[in-house]
Amino acid sequence: MSEQLSRFRILIVGRGNAGKTTILQKLCSETDTPIVRDQNGHLVSLNGLDPTSGRGVHNIEHEITYPSSPLFVFHDSSGLESGSDTELQTIAQFISRRAATTQLPDGLHVVWICIPLDDERPSMRLFDLNTGDVAAVFIFTKYDGLQAKTFGTLRRQGLSRLAALGAASEQAERVFQQEWIPLLKAPSPPPPPPAFVRLKDLHKPEGSCDDLTQCTSDILDDNKPLQRMFIMAQKYRLQLRVQCLVPGSIEHLLKNASGNKIRHELVQIVLSWMPHVYYANYGDLVRRFMEAVHYTGPTKLFPSQDLLQTIAGCAIVADHCFWMTERTDNVKLLPIPKENLEIGLQTALQAYKSHHQSIVDAVVEAFPEKDTLSVPLMERINLKPKDPRVKELSGKLIRLVLTHHMPRKLPPASGEGSQIVPIE
Repeated sequence: MSEQLSRFRILIVGRGNAGKTTILQKLCSETDTPIVRDQNGHLVSLNGLDPTSGRGVHNIEHEITYPSSPLFVFHDSSGLESGSDTELQTIAQFISRRAATTQLPDGLHVVWICIPLDDERPSMRLFDLNTGDVAAVFIFTKYDGLQAKTFGTLRRQGLSRLAALGAASEQAERVFQQEWIPLLKAPSPPPPPPAFVRLKDLHKPEGSCDDLTQCTSDILDDNKPLQRMFIMAQKYRLQLRVQCLVPGSIEHLLKNASGNKIRHELVQIVLSWMPHVYYANYGDLVRRFMEAVHYTGPTKLFPSQDLLQTIAGCAIVADHCFWMTERTDNVKLLPIPKENLEIGLQTALQAYKSHHQSIVDAVVEAFPEKDTLSVPLMERINLKPKDPRVKELSGKLIRLVLTHHMPRKLPPASGEGSQIVPIE
């Protein structure tokens, strides 16, 4: 399984200067030049050129990777400057061929279609691109450019600078809804409408593509293997992993709220979303996590509270283990060697001993009812992740995990104290 789910492949489509490179760098938390290989695995020299800007600089068949995120493989549409039939046909053929492959790592898993909102000559034909069975997200980039353009229009209409600033945001939203959203063509038969996000300020340090990663995860929700691949490729994003593993755990709990194996099964579900553990694949990990989150303290717990603190504790320990493993040993590739993972695991398990009671207290406060997990027997079999009960319980537990993660302390440099690192 670990070999089969090794890489997540994305085709990013759009003109040069559409923001494609910035998106990939933000996604991978990377600023260095990517590694580009041709169809035969040979390195391609970039000659100082940006691989995702400019027409013809990059071949759609070439693979783009970043050292910090080796599980992502990107392909670029090479600019699409003219939007000609030949260019669109090349993209369509690439999508069709990759989608038809029976080898999951070689398949195409998602298409990102970039439309810059500050472009005077947008590639309108991209809205007609048929991605078939491959999930697609339209990315409206440079929304801040649309706001700036709207501001300029309002100023030319005679508004003062202050008045134009106040009206530009609302006017830009109106333009976006009235002129751009109608261009999205719903598949036949509708619904659902095409997935889309809008991004702005990506050129700034605080800019992020979190909305894009969340949207991509959401459209893969009905394909758990692909969704898991996508989540695992983003090694540092605890929030995205928690937003997937918690609903799955809650759904399993509501369907199987009793039984001797339930705790073991919950730990397995949580760890299945953690890339280092998933790929490490050595037998006593589940047992050690179960021992770590087994509560023997002074607080008397209802069975439902005990199981919920098991989910929360396991997610927190696993995340801290991975973080410590990466920071301590500079491990960049998966699978992580067992000896390297062991260092991070021991550190995380030790740290959780002093953190455990705070998690239990938080669970008791958030879930005070004895019958929190009570669902009539006849309703359990048809329970789905989007059931209101699953969503309500999941929302509470997700917030709890993200709020109570263990402090991330880097080893102190010479003559300095430890550094607290914020969670992403």
